Amino acid sequence: MPLYADYRPTDIGMSAGSVNENHGEGIADGRLRRASATPKAMDTARILENIYRCYREKRLAEAVALLSDDFQFKTNLPDDPLDPLRPRSRAELTLLAHKFFEEYDILAFEPATITVSDGTASAHLNGVFRHKKTGKVIETSFEHDWRFANGKVCELQQRHDNEGWQAFVKSLDSGS
Repeated sequence: MPLYADYRPTDIGMSAGSVNENHGEGIADGRLRRASATPKAMDTARILENIYRCYREKRLAEAVALLSDDFQFKTNLPDDPLDPLRPRSRAELTLLAHKFFEEYDILAFEPATITVSDGTASAHLNGVFRHKKTGKVIETSFEHDWRFANGKVCELQQRHDNEGWQAFVKSLDSGS
């Protein structure tokens, strides 16, 4: 049975909102939510918190430095002319993020939970983004599955509401 830990953003120094102080077991300072968590699991959670914080703050170079050279980003991008489901490299992810930063303000991008287990982690995130040209706002959520090796992230699989995003983008084009 793998050891695991559940974290909330404030567990490791983030200020994303309130935390239920009675959640699970933990050490005295309240950062670690499961007694079975290992130091390695805590390190993995900190890596993810750093990635999410850097993304929110548009400090992409710092986030990309935490990714392995052979990193793969897997998600469904319907507008991809080659293959919407193909894995993307670290360089492609960087370009996608830069394009997103040019078009949107990040109002919130917070992990609600991070669960770490044997070289993998899962996170549920809530995001609020404002389209810079129109001022329209979208609230959405993401499910992230991460894989780690040698202290670096080697894979991110993202699931999100594609239909909701497509409808939002279409509303930008139509002005509605």
